[in-house]
Amino acid sequence: MRWALSSFIFVLLLFGGTIDHAHAESYSALRAEYQKLSHSAQMQRQRTNWERLLRRFDRYVGQNPLAPELDKVLFLQARTWDGLSKASGRTDDAREAVTRYVALAAQFPDSRLSDDALFHAGQASEYRLGDRTMARLYYLRLVTRFPDGDMVDEAHKRLAILPKPRADKAPPMALQQDSRTVGAAPELEKIRFWSGPEYTRIVLELTAPVVAKPYYLKGEQPRLYFDLLYTLPSASVTGETAVRNGLVKQVRTSLFDEQRTRVVIDLNRVAEYKLTTLEDPHRLVVDILGAPQKYRCLRLGPPLQSKQLKTTQLQTYWTVLPIGHRAFMCRRIMVQKGYV
Repeated sequence: MRWALSSFIFVLLLFGGTIDHAHAESYSALRAEYQKLSHSAQMQRQRTNWERLLRRFDRYVGQNPLAPELDKVLFLQARTWDGLSKASGRTDDAREAVTRYVALAAQFPDSRLSDDALFHAGQASEYRLGDRTMARLYYLRLVTRFPDGDMVDEAHKRLAILPKPRADKAPPMALQQDSRTVGAAPELEKIRFWSGPEYTRIVLELTAPVVAKPYYLKGEQPRLYFDLLYTLPSASVTGETAVRNGLVKQVRTSLFDEQRTRVVIDLNRVAEYKLTTLEDPHRLVVDILGAPQKYRCLRLGPPLQSKQLKTTQLQTYWTVLPIGHRAFMCRRIMVQKGYV
């Protein structure tokens, strides 16, 4: 019995390392498998072949998060999603490819593949998603952020061919610029919010000062929106940011046209607002005046304390957090006076 157990342990130790080594991925092996799949029409017809390779990419990234060739692996992974979208015709595959391309360009701005990634994001948006507005965004982002990239000329060709979106109102002549000389366009990086007893504060974090044009639509579905001129939205802020505190429903962000990013604040009721511009860092602060809807607050642990700041230096706010379709909880936060 003891001999059998010893033999089992020996075999396990002998082959255990072999099994782990067999599952270890390498960039060269992944590239070879990608090329094999790309050149085989028969293999491309089977979705399982694409998904098997995508899992191998995921395994490599998990095992080698600091690998020097990580940008190349992520680019091939995005290309694999792109190829799958062409083979399947599914828009969700194309969106995943675009997301991977854009994430690569954001994570590795110094990589020689970043301009290629943005160009392919534009191609996928233009041809497989039929979204010319987003395609223009990615082409424009390419030529402004990577002016020395090898895909700049191709991006300029697409910008010249694609029709410009029609704006409802042209910006003043003094603000107009040629997109070829605009340089690194300002970017909307992040949206934060919290609820106070007398207002809800929404903070738009920007990389540079921008010109904001506010509009207020009152009625059964009131909303306040801003056009941030010559500003690009980051991938992390496009879409909807839920607030749902009884005063503000949500904040929606999208590229309206190549000249502006539009931020829409959907309200539960008509309310006054105050707009403040701050610097260092650059922020656009929107205060929607009025008390949020009353919710019963859940106890979330011991009271918040600060050993570094006196209580007279702190302001207390209650922020309402959605935890379900119609469920909320409240959290008390304390902020140093004068800080946003």
